[in-house]
Amino acid sequence: MATNKFPYEEVLGDSDPVKVMSETQQKLLHLLDDLDENEIERRSAPHKWNLREIVCHLADCELVWAWRLRYAYGEKGPILQTFDQDSWAKIYDAYSPSEALGSFASTRKWNLAFISGLTSSDREKAVTHPIRGEETLWTVVQLAAGHDLHHLSLLQEEIRKRDKE
Repeated sequence: MATNKFPYEEVLGDSDPVKVMSETQQKLLHLLDDLDENEIERRSAPHKWNLREIVCHLADCELVWAWRLRYAYGEKGPILQTFDQDSWAKIYDAYSPSEALGSFASTRKWNLAFISGLTSSDREKAVTHPIRGEETLWTVVQLAAGHDLHHLSLLQEEIRKRDKE
């Protein structure tokens, strides 16, 4: 069983990761619903992602979670791959907010169905992260949920700042 802390563990706390992941799409839609294109494209600071790019990042990460979950589940002695999120972000101008949300939503639905099929034994399957070391397949789920909460919080904070202007 994993003993190392995983990123976003404090953000997730005692929250049910499946519940968090099930609610993220609606929360994203709610946050972005009343914003126009200029608000979505505006950067809070140079070299910071705008709101559309954050949603693109969430869509990309959902693909990563999909791969990691299935790889961890199906392979013997799986070693997860890392990725450079900033390198992936170089292409984000190619995506609209609706495309990013659509990709996120369909892949998330697929991932939640996968997660619902996991047994207790599956959840405890050991996987190795090249930086963090040994974890469990369930750690991937927890990390994904904590990542959701982290970025939802950033989006909310950015929108609150704009409302005060």
